[in-house]
Amino acid sequence: MRRAIDTNVVVRFLVDDGSQEVPIAREVFRSGAVEISSSVMLECEWVLRSIYKIRPEAICEGFTALLNLENVFVRDRDIVAAAIDAYRNGLDFADATHLFMTEKSEEFLTFDGHFRKTAARLNEALPVRTPTLQTLERKT
Repeated sequence: MRRAIDTNVVVRFLVDDGSQEVPIAREVFRSGAVEISSSVMLECEWVLRSIYKIRPEAICEGFTALLNLENVFVRDRDIVAAAIDAYRNGLDFADATHLFMTEKSEEFLTFDGHFRKTAARLNEALPVRTPTLQTLERKT
């Protein structure tokens, strides 16, 4: 049986916070196949970074280990893997996920200068640009 799991189960699997849910979460992973949506991965990164104060490098290690488990099926696995690599290279995990989930666009627009500059270093990513009235007027 494959079970879809929520953020709190993934987080308790990755982090032993001393709660009684940790052994249960670990048993969920041992007892069969689990499916994790890309939105759960996105929320996990936020919880691990914001609530647990885990550094991005450690989050990347945990996420990579998770992706490598035989019984774990991550929805949009290639997108999540690309987002992990971009996160490792300094891009925000959420921004990277949004960028790599884009399918039918020619560019990604943002007012976030860090996102734009960091994404420019990535291979195989859409161009990330800051919109201006002048650039928008030219394209219409």
